[in-house]
Amino acid sequence: MTTPLREDQTVYEVTPPHNREAEEGILGAVMIEPEVFHACRVHIASRDEFYIDRHKMIWDAYEHMTTNKVPIDLITLTDELDNLGTLHEVGGPQYLTSMVANVVSAINAPAYAVIVHDHYTRRRMINAANDIANIAYDENKDLREGISLATHALSQAVASSTNAHSHNISKSLIRVDDLIEERGKMMTDPGIPTGLIDLDRLLGGGAQDSDLLLIAGRPGYGKTALLLQIMKLAARYKKNQQVHYKRVALFSLEMPEEQVILRLLSQISGIEFQMLRSGKFPQSKYPEYINALEELSNLDIVIDDTPAVSPAYIRSRCEILNAERKLDAVFVDSLNLMRSGLNFGKRTDKEVDHNATELKNIAREFNIPVWVAHQMNREQEKRGQNSKPILADLREGGEQPTDIVVFIWHEMENNDLKRIKASELIIAKHRNGPTDNVCVVFRGAQTKFESAFRVRSE
Repeated sequence: MTTPLREDQTVYEVTPPHNREAEEGILGAVMIEPEVFHACRVHIASRDEFYIDRHKMIWDAYEHMTTNKVPIDLITLTDELDNLGTLHEVGGPQYLTSMVANVVSAINAPAYAVIVHDHYTRRRMINAANDIANIAYDENKDLREGISLATHALSQAVASSTNAHSHNISKSLIRVDDLIEERGKMMTDPGIPTGLIDLDRLLGGGAQDSDLLLIAGRPGYGKTALLLQIMKLAARYKKNQQVHYKRVALFSLEMPEEQVILRLLSQISGIEFQMLRSGKFPQSKYPEYINALEELSNLDIVIDDTPAVSPAYIRSRCEILNAERKLDAVFVDSLNLMRSGLNFGKRTDKEVDHNATELKNIAREFNIPVWVAHQMNREQEKRGQNSKPILADLREGGEQPTDIVVFIWHEMENNDLKRIKASELIIAKHRNGPTDNVCVVFRGAQTKFESAFRVRSE
């Protein structure tokens, strides 16, 4: 029985949780950058997640256009809504234009989608609470049945937001057992290989899913060269006599994409980087140059050279790329050039640790290896010529969330990078395996590393 309101009581009408700006931001962003629609669908399962009715209609139009492979922009969307008979209901072309004009950055659309989904979950919780209240007031219903219905109502309301990372151990054991059996039948170890034989051995076959791998060294030691070399091989490698093509993304904060391409061409062709950059190389090397162009053109490598990006930017770009086609690995050059967008005061070490943690989260969320280059501080130089690096030499942190730390070390004459006597990759940290030193050969002119084992066998 409901208790009547007293005369001094007031009823307030509360608007259900929603965010108009986030909803408009998503819909406007899709008109500017249609690819973000796929990334947003990772978080938004249906039209019902939008609170405002006309936004549901626009989302329906996007779904219909995507299914029928109709390109999305302001003009085609207007035509689609007109054909569906809902153009007037959504506010006409004027409203669509205003949404486009108010978009701050289309790349932020996946973040807006998370906001919309969170508010949708809150509305479902409120509806569940109302249902539970009605169940509780119904004294004709058996209490045990009422408790069961109430529990079910709440669990259904939050299921989509809480179940993703909750696992029953019995089901997990079955999946792990199947994985072990599957890997036992493989001729080679799992992982995306690096092309350096001894390094792959230590990594258990190559870079493993969900790992954050950090390459560190002093300026000029070849961090970017090693990162690009591993990236190129990750895009196309051979295992069990089978060629694998993968989609990889490079976030190049240090150099523009033209320089990245030049370095890759130098590594593949064997033509010195400086010759390629000047456009003056021997005619006899032209076939190698053409072959390098052809090899690179067949790889699915996406290069983003936006400077000073944040982890949120990288995550949103990964969501978009993964929605288009499964993303298999990410490479970042470099950690010390990332900006979090948060205020850590003068504690740059805190910002570096934060960014490294977020990159680890990206590795876990997409279940892919993430490689990142990072600077070393000058402590190694203070210890004397050719002293080997240790974890404390990482510039301003970044070690704690990292699974694997690989230092580049060169033994030089008089600290001259042109007079390298020996080179090693030092695995100083390996969360799931051994640490050791790997002998390599550094070809500075072609900006690439080679396995010492392979060089000795030639």
